[in-house]
Amino acid sequence: MWPRQQPLSIAEARRPALAPRERMKRSLHRTLLACALVLLATFLLSWWQFRAEKAQAQERAEQLREEHKRLTVRALQSAQPEALQQVFANDDTVPAAPYFAALVAGDNQEGVGEGYRFPMTTHMLQPGLLRAEGTPVLNGKWMTQTIAVVGDDDISRKWLQLHQERLRSLKTTVIVVSAQSEARFKELQKQVDDLPIVPDTGIWLQSRLVAAHAAVYPLFIGLDGKARQLIFSEGFTAQAQP
Repeated sequence: MWPRQQPLSIAEARRPALAPRERMKRSLHRTLLACALVLLATFLLSWWQFRAEKAQAQERAEQLREEHKRLTVRALQSAQPEALQQVFANDDTVPAAPYFAALVAGDNQEGVGEGYRFPMTTHMLQPGLLRAEGTPVLNGKWMTQTIAVVGDDDISRKWLQLHQERLRSLKTTVIVVSAQSEARFKELQKQVDDLPIVPDTGIWLQSRLVAAHAAVYPLFIGLDGKARQLIFSEGFTAQAQP
């Protein structure tokens, strides 16, 4: 026996039936909406996959750079300073790090800058005393600014405090070769106040110091290319000194 059909309400009975064209229009709208949602979901999935692959590629590239850096450091550490002196004998270049100081975020800003990672350590230099004041390290012919090489250790902090006025008068750029964390670098940044300061992400300058038997910090390199640790004497200037 067929089920009894429920009678239509007065409102349903009075509702006009949709024309075929209107039904087709509504169906088309629903189809377009479904297609748009599918395209949006596909786009979001592709974007997420792209970001994930990009992050993996950057991580892999960083690992390769670190591995290359470790291998280079090992090779340099195994070489004698005399051999490194031969490598740098005719090298008329200067460190690039000071020229990136303007790109470093200020001490009241978040972060340090793109590409700088912490902890930052050096396997070639260590805190200590310079064998001889005025040790030649760089070619003074090409020096355009004075450089201070420091770490975040107590010795470097006290050295900066002692020589800060002299460093400021010589418009010195501070290069940090060792810092345990971003916060420790920020502390150094606040200590040097208005002096340019930048992390050293390479090993070129450190290699030059090793070659010159000056593998220590803190120290100062003047416009004559010579390394010193005592720079507050009255007769000393940033220019070449006999």
